[in-house]
Amino acid sequence: MTRSRIPYLAALCALTLACSTADEASSVAERGSLPVTPPPPAPQQASAAAATPNAEEASPPEVSPAQEHNPSPEAEDPVKASPEAASEAPLSWADLENPAMVVRSKPSKKSDRVGTVRRGRTFPVYEYTEGRGCKKAWARIGPGWVCSDRFVEAEGPTGPSAPLPFKYGVVYEDTEIHRGPSKRMATGKIRKRKSTVTVLEETKRWVRTWPDQWLQRRVVGPREVRTSSLEGEHITEDTPMPLAFIRRNHTYAYPEPGMKKRERRKRESERVKLQRFSRLQVLEEHPQGRKWGGQHIRVEGGWVDRHQVGIVKRSERPKGVGPDEKWLLIDLSEQTLVAYEGDKLVFATLTSTGKGTSGPESVTPVGKWRIKNKLRSSRMAGGEGASYHFLSDVPWVQYYHRGYAIHGVYWHNGFGWPLSQGCTNLTPKDAQWVFHFTGPHLPEGWYSMLDLSKEKGTWVVVRK
Repeated sequence: MTRSRIPYLAALCALTLACSTADEASSVAERGSLPVTPPPPAPQQASAAAATPNAEEASPPEVSPAQEHNPSPEAEDPVKASPEAASEAPLSWADLENPAMVVRSKPSKKSDRVGTVRRGRTFPVYEYTEGRGCKKAWARIGPGWVCSDRFVEAEGPTGPSAPLPFKYGVVYEDTEIHRGPSKRMATGKIRKRKSTVTVLEETKRWVRTWPDQWLQRRVVGPREVRTSSLEGEHITEDTPMPLAFIRRNHTYAYPEPGMKKRERRKRESERVKLQRFSRLQVLEEHPQGRKWGGQHIRVEGGWVDRHQVGIVKRSERPKGVGPDEKWLLIDLSEQTLVAYEGDKLVFATLTSTGKGTSGPESVTPVGKWRIKNKLRSSRMAGGEGASYHFLSDVPWVQYYHRGYAIHGVYWHNGFGWPLSQGCTNLTPKDAQWVFHFTGPHLPEGWYSMLDLSKEKGTWVVVRK
């Protein structure tokens, strides 16, 4: 759904957004390149304080597809896969004292950014070595490297995440954002309208938000998260096709197609109520014509107005997509997202795409691209006037073209209808499934992977 500068630091979506660059500490003296394997860092007490000058900390992301669709020039090289990482045993597990840190392609502060890690999600350490820009040692965490200056020892992996693992708050009035719990550490402002923040920590006077910013507690109240009963359909050989998703409340099936309102009232006892988000096999489609007053489909129970459903049919694999490749199909007319493995349809659900009909800010573009950035969550902020939005920790974000992404939403339940600023909105549970379905997968403990253009991320096909 949402964009401004594309998020290349993921701990650092924007589902209806502007991404900040990583805060880099001042340079330190050059170190030798001789590999060393020191013992795991000694445990340290985690704190919410700002990073020390020797630590490389990732800044919070602000991504606003509604404002800017041009990607950042950073992170030109993708993460290189590490085949041995899956089988080798880690030396230790670690967490961060800092809110978030950049993962580098090599043990050097000048190497490319390839991802991020975030405090609270532990990661395995496979190797230590010396290198530029790190006082202690660089730690290899799968296919990337992190400075170990601010590590905290951990016992093991964090475990799986819930579809929506955050607590949110709403901002009651215009307020300043602070780098720490002090009025003297202001770094920016939040406007009241449509402002949602993640509540990570609360004190008597302060609330810590994503992940190293603070607001005065008096301006933050609890936000009710919009939950949805929608869950995607896992398709098997036994699933009857085509499949119709009921996308609106008060949908009824009638004994005949094209019945006028007066006739419908007379035969009200014969109608069948269909539950929103239920899915039924399409038994017959009746073409639009003057006699019937519109297009209709027949499902179990009777005839339904065509515009009340989103239909999933098997589609041909696009040119350029391999017979064994995974790919996603977003159908703007049906407001559906369908996942394929080659020619095999495996998953389908309702979505909400861009609500606009023209212009770059609220229209979902048509085309074919590969997923290029994956973030477990990201801030989405931007817009002016009525389009202003500030949304913290939008879950399960996958960018595929400029600032356009597939991600979960917690602020609406209008799936099946265009509602976003241009991104593809899913329920958090469906967004999580799609995130884990697409490739490449995040290495253990990583919060994001950045610039997957050379990693051959999963294809995303958008059609009208």
